Amino acid sequence: MKTIILLVLVLFAPALHAEPLNYDYLYFSSNDTESDSGQDTGGEAFGGFWEFADTLHLFGSYDDAGSYTGTGANPLWQYDTRTLRAGIGGHYLLGTRVMLAPSIAVLHARREINASDWNGLRKYTDTGYGMQLDLRYAVANWLELTAGSRTSRIFGENETDLVGGIIFHPTHWLALGAIYHDSDSQSGAELTVRWYY
Repeated sequence: MKTIILLVLVLFAPALHAEPLNYDYLYFSSNDTESDSGQDTGGEAFGGFWEFADTLHLFGSYDDAGSYTGTGANPLWQYDTRTLRAGIGGHYLLGTRVMLAPSIAVLHARREINASDWNGLRKYTDTGYGMQLDLRYAVANWLELTAGSRTSRIFGENETDLVGGIIFHPTHWLALGAIYHDSDSQSGAELTVRWYY
């Protein structure tokens, strides 16, 4: 029993000094989504955040999961969407462990659509926007709960997601998380890894 307690203390000791509510990190996420019509999609996102001033941050990402564009108008067609995102946000502490973080972003996406009765792919590009509001709660230095709402408009489509998840901070430089997404047209899960700098 003493060995188990010692092992737990060694594993969690670095997390006692973690700062889970900051915005200086790079991340990699893997998404798995199912539409209401039963269509499964998935993909990855790479990105980063940089905190400046006391309450502001910049961010950018590359996403091949179609996270900002929904599932497409026709469930019989195949959609392949890649999105670049860049934006600015604020983060405001409410007390010492709760943070409210609104943000706005520009989205630039390229979409390829294929259907069985077409001769080839049809390619489209569009520029739109995204907005989100996140609520983050540091239960402890090693555990964070997050919830929020995200909305985007691109390719003439509006997509609004409600999200909720848990982020585990085993050290001051690493975090692992699972986030659930739900919208009118699709729902899914995101597994994420963050590297804090």
